[in-house]
Formats: sequence, C-alpha cells, structure tokens
Amino acid sequence: YGNTYKVTYFNKSGQIDSILFVSTSGKRTKCGSLIGSPARPELNVSVEQFVEDNLVYPDNFHMEGIIIFNLLINETGENEEIRVLKEIPECGECTANAIEVIKKIDSWAPALNLNNKPIASIYTLSVKFKS
Repeated sequence: YGNTYKVTYFNKSGQIDSILFVSTSGKRTKCGSLIGSPARPELNVSVEQFVEDNLVYPDNFHMEGIIIFNLLINETGENEEIRVLKEIPECGECTANAIEVIKKIDSWAPALNLNNKPIASIYTLSVKFKS
C-alpha cells in the first residue's frame, strides 16, 4: 500500500501548527489541526482526472505503470517543488510528460489550519499510464 509519511508544521513559537499524514498510495489522512488540503476547485474535475485527461503518451508506448509525485504547495498556493517518488522503469519520457501536465496547474488553494490560516503542505499525486 506504499509508505506513509508524517509531516509536522510548526509555528514561529515552535509549537505544532498542524500535522498531515501522506501516503505514497495517494491517500491522505488529516490529523491534528489541519482542516484542509490543497485543492484546485476551478478545474471542475479532480487533479488526478485533469492530469489523466491532459497526459501525452510517448510514441510506441506498450507498458503500464504509476509515477508518484510529492508536490510542495506553499501558503500562497504556489507549487514550489515537484519531487518524483516513483517512476516507471525505462520510461523517463513518461515522467517528463507528467511533470509538464502538473506544471499546467499554476495555482492551488492552500491547506488551512484550525485558525483558517493558509499553510504549506505536501500533496501526493499518482499518475497512471495504461497501454
């Protein structure tokens, strides 16, 4: 089912602001004072569906696999970093194509803490390639 990571955010006083559990299987569980996760409501579809609809497959693609990304969404809703956690062996073009689609999502609604203040968070995204 993948690995689960605990992400803890601290405020300026050094106290825990929020906690997010992220799994590489793409499922997220909220805990502590985190009350939201990054979202793109203006897409009118899920982020996963947007990526799937806009994904360009390499020529002569004859395999299947999943690429898993961690996206660092900052307090202002910008995607600061795209980190590849898992790739499809022998298909670097698949990873490059998926990153190009992810970059088309130019802004996000940031996660919020209990005080309704935006916080940075990590969004795990699984991109499936099917032959």
